[in-house]
Amino acid sequence: MRNLKQYIVKLDHFTGIVEFLFGGIIFLLFNYVYLDFIVVHYDYMGFVTNGVTLLEGVIALVVFAFSNVHYITKQSRFIRAVCTLVQLFFLFPNLVLWMHMDMPFTVILSILIFIYMMSWNVFDFPRIRTTILSVNEQVLLLTLLGVLFFIPFAIGYNFHFNLSLFKLGDIIYKIREENDQLSNTFLNYLLSPYVKVLIPLLMTYGVINKRYWLTGFGFLLMVLMFTLTAHKSIFFSAVVVLGFAVLRKINWQLPLMMGGLIAVIVVGIVASWYGDLLINSMVVRRVFFIPAYLNYTYMELFADEHFYYSYSFMHNLIDYPYDLEPSKLIGEAYFGSPTVNANNGFISDGLINLGFWGALPTYLFVALLFKLIDALKINEAYFGMFFLFIFTLLSSGLFTTLLSHGGFFLILVSLFLIGNTAKQTK
Repeated sequence: MRNLKQYIVKLDHFTGIVEFLFGGIIFLLFNYVYLDFIVVHYDYMGFVTNGVTLLEGVIALVVFAFSNVHYITKQSRFIRAVCTLVQLFFLFPNLVLWMHMDMPFTVILSILIFIYMMSWNVFDFPRIRTTILSVNEQVLLLTLLGVLFFIPFAIGYNFHFNLSLFKLGDIIYKIREENDQLSNTFLNYLLSPYVKVLIPLLMTYGVINKRYWLTGFGFLLMVLMFTLTAHKSIFFSAVVVLGFAVLRKINWQLPLMMGGLIAVIVVGIVASWYGDLLINSMVVRRVFFIPAYLNYTYMELFADEHFYYSYSFMHNLIDYPYDLEPSKLIGEAYFGSPTVNANNGFISDGLINLGFWGALPTYLFVALLFKLIDALKINEAYFGMFFLFIFTLLSSGLFTTLLSHGGFFLILVSLFLIGNTAKQTK
């Protein structure tokens, strides 16, 4: 047992070094792809470069170095993985835009502070022990929840058993328009917890606990929900969560994910030399740089304003100065139409509503949520569910993520279903 513990420490240290090196490579690739690909082919969308000064380059390297604090402080593998993902999805793309587009440094500073909040052990929770059901009881409960959550959608929407739907063509948008007329507040709030949390949990739980029929049941519900709602993200959520579940351990999940990302970017670069723009357009531009660019647009258009959520839950107490909400104003100003719903992530959402100092408590709150999840000692095979939570924060505000995108339901699931499962399976 003693030798095994020593081996685990060495493996953890080794994968940390690999993640650090891969992070550096990804940061360099982002810089190259932005300048040689995105600016060249997508300048009409607003991606430009004003050149990079020596001082900006030095500051960027310093920020990159200091953002790796989670590798040199004593962190759990979960917190280290969360910080690494924040680097990849939040910090690196925004840092590249800051260098090339004179983006306000408050965004970079906010992300850096958020990483330090999560890496500061003073915010750690003591281990939280929750009473968990037996595997058979959990299977029964998850099955019942899967059926109960499905019934309102089956009643409220129409099924579309059409093979052309799975070709992901224009029929998708027709179904969504139809559902806009049929939908209600209850269905809107139930959708994300169901397709982003519960269905992926059904499939993942089946894999982890060798109840493969439960995985099949989750897959069936996923397909049926797609015929009802035509949301492609349903498949994305399930694939991501299942992928992490198959790999099981964070020590393998993160390095393999980062290595895969590097491979995809390199292939995309080579493909672009031969005129194929699809790979890096869909991966680097769409996933990483559009959310960063939206941060830039919010900070530029609302540079001198703080809304204090007057367009949202505070509308009865504070007057909102515009006819359109911020996302539609951004759509109108930068994308030519107010129908473009240009949502921003929780970093810039906090800045435009509360200002830099006012937003810090919201960043601390998110950091504490991850600390809480870490204290629950959840099996690492479930990490894909928290990956989706991080990914949602990239393009949604904090309160929207919690209430509309399943964040609050994920916390409940973590507390009462999958807490204290770290040693449940090997």
